Amino acid sequence: LGFNGFNGRIPQPVAALPALRDLDLAANKLTGQLPLFTGESLLYITLVRALSVTLFDGDEGGDLEGNLRSIFENVNKNLLSFSCEGCNLAGSIPPNFLSEHSSLEYLRLEDCDLVGDISNAFGNLVNLTTLALGENQLVGQIPTQLLQLYSLEVLELFGNSFAGSLPVLKSLPNLRILDLASNNNLIIDAFTVFPTLPTSLKELNFLFHLTRALLVDGIPLQGTLPFTGISALPSLEYLGIENCNVYGRMPLLDGLENITTLRFGGNSLSGTIPSTMGQLSKLEVLELWSNALFGTIPSFAGNRNSLREIDLSFNTGITESLRDVFSKMPDSLEDFRCEECGLTGSIPGGNMLRFKNFTAIQVEANSLTGTLPTEFGSLTMMSRLSIGNNGLIGSIPQQIANLPQLEIFDIWGNLLTGTVPSFAWNDGYLKYFDIEETQLRGSLKGLMTSLPPESLEKFYAGYTLLTGFIPSDIASFPLLRVFNIRFSNIGGTVPFEMSYMNRLEVLDIEGNAIGGTFPLAIVQLRNLEDLSIHGNKIRGSLEAACDNRVPDELTADCSNPTAVSCSCCSACWSQNTNAWD
Repeated sequence: LGFNGFNGRIPQPVAALPALRDLDLAANKLTGQLPLFTGESLLYITLVRALSVTLFDGDEGGDLEGNLRSIFENVNKNLLSFSCEGCNLAGSIPPNFLSEHSSLEYLRLEDCDLVGDISNAFGNLVNLTTLALGENQLVGQIPTQLLQLYSLEVLELFGNSFAGSLPVLKSLPNLRILDLASNNNLIIDAFTVFPTLPTSLKELNFLFHLTRALLVDGIPLQGTLPFTGISALPSLEYLGIENCNVYGRMPLLDGLENITTLRFGGNSLSGTIPSTMGQLSKLEVLELWSNALFGTIPSFAGNRNSLREIDLSFNTGITESLRDVFSKMPDSLEDFRCEECGLTGSIPGGNMLRFKNFTAIQVEANSLTGTLPTEFGSLTMMSRLSIGNNGLIGSIPQQIANLPQLEIFDIWGNLLTGTVPSFAWNDGYLKYFDIEETQLRGSLKGLMTSLPPESLEKFYAGYTLLTGFIPSDIASFPLLRVFNIRFSNIGGTVPFEMSYMNRLEVLDIEGNAIGGTFPLAIVQLRNLEDLSIHGNKIRGSLEAACDNRVPDELTADCSNPTAVSCSCCSACWSQNTNAWD
């Protein structure tokens, strides 16, 4: 009965059906206390994201240990699988609480608010193949008792607070997936850990994880990576070592013939990218962002058209023309990111046509020159075009504006001229539109009319040559969160209809020629965090709004002279001195 909309409690008679073998209630909206699973034939229980439950009587507090034990004391002793991900258990795992369930093969208790250590909880589960305890608040050392689980294939402990060193896991001959990400107190030496791991591993993850609660600041892996030692894991398909404070040269990785995903971003790796990386024939995803790599990018001619995504952003020492880089990429390339890399030259539009499934290019803050290629219009699956802060000239080709699935159009900080073409052909995908700091001109009303109102969330057109006024039908953009037209040539007044835009978070109109009085209802929009209206011809008072909720950042021309009365403004601008008071 999974993936439905059932609510309320799980009826006790359901959990006691004598012939019931498999109970799957995943992804529902169930609540209340879990029943006692007393069905004598029950082997599989799946409650993943099914409910918001407590394992105790009453509204608050309770004895999780006793109740958790009572569930497993009553359930069939031959139970094979129990999954209660996201069940809000909120307590510790009792020692030996599964002592009579040695048949258990699959146990998933992720994101359950579990606390305490697990030192003696799982040692006798010799048939266990999957143990998933991620995104809890577990502490202590990773117990050596886990080394007795010879059948274990999946061990997921990410997003906890385990400390100490990692046991030698080489004695687990069937381990395929090991995820230790975001355990900030673990002490793992990058150079020595790989020989201690079983050669059966297919997925190894030391990355940071963004849990539902916080981004953990811990670094579970540190030191230098072994230049050749990782190649001793020939079955490895996924290797994640992001934000782990590793340094030194990039490892060769030439023996990873099955690797599909490499994530090494956010470290301090240096040197050149080894040419052997271009020979990994099954590699699909390569992320090396935010390291200290330099030189040229190796050829991926030996990749056999597997590579789909590559991210080399924030490696400022990569100095190569974008044309040469693309000439080394396989036809399978879909997503290319090299923000602030030192790329030079023009964008080779014609050479990119061989990338039939190309969806994204992000090459902001490089030294690219030339014009925007019309050939982009033939890449009909393009969803992201981020080429801001370069030296591009010329106009925006209509062919680019016609891309039907474009979601992000980010060309700020270039020397582009002319008018902005119509985006009327966009199929309601465009979310992010940024033409700031360009020489583009035209009517603000005409531009807004050509953008898809049902999808646009962020609009940046500051420091441009746009003219006209804010159209009153701007409220037809129900998802708009950011509207920024600072230091353009916009006049007229602020339309009252903007007070209906309940999702608006940032409204920045500073430095224009907008006049009239400012609608007080806009100041009180519940999600508005930043309202900048100074440097205009607005007059009147905002005092009536000051008794209610106001944005954290609220600026107006409220000083020397006081054009706008505003005692609750976070800063007041003086048009006489062109400075903050």
